[in-house]
Amino acid sequence: MARVVGIVGASGSGKTALASALVARLGATGLTVGYLEHAHAGFEIDRSDSDSGRLHTAGADPVVVLGPDEIFSRERGPATTEQALGRLVHCDLVLAEGFHDAPWPKIRVTRRGGERRDVTPPVLAEVETGPNGEPADDDVERLSAELVDVSNQAGEAVQITLRVDGRDVSLVGFAGRIVAGTVLGMVGTLKGVDNPGTVELTVGPAPPDGELRP
Repeated sequence: MARVVGIVGASGSGKTALASALVARLGATGLTVGYLEHAHAGFEIDRSDSDSGRLHTAGADPVVVLGPDEIFSRERGPATTEQALGRLVHCDLVLAEGFHDAPWPKIRVTRRGGERRDVTPPVLAEVETGPNGEPADDDVERLSAELVDVSNQAGEAVQITLRVDGRDVSLVGFAGRIVAGTVLGMVGTLKGVDNPGTVELTVGPAPPDGELRP
């Protein structure tokens, strides 16, 4: 189940350059690293006049494009952090650029001579980039080692128990990782929740109006 670490800082501080360097270094260690970016102003990832763009406009949902060495998927749905993290549970680690108010640990990036961005704790590490926003090799190496440790901590065994209508349902392997990663990723974004351990979730019919249920 993926552990999330934020890459935060002022605009132009070098967040993306640092994230790119870390992904390359961590990939060499065998880790699978996902990337989540907060696009405040929205984004456009496909031309509106392409075949897939026209089908998306027409209402197809989802739209999937299969290339020789990649898959592109575009779907409509709630634009929430929980939904995004649920699509990254297969990764060993997720680097999230932006999300300054998120509860997960963060690496704060400041360009030399620039102002340090105010962010919500915890701050895992501080990095000062060069005049053009480039990270130093020593910082990339140091942070990579720390992130490997973070990923290893997240890889500890997790026991998942699921009961559906009073019947135990086995959740092992990929199915277990999907459920655990989605639930923990969702809970971890809630205010006041930091590094959740045991999570109990009950889903059932809503009680009649006016009736209280313990």
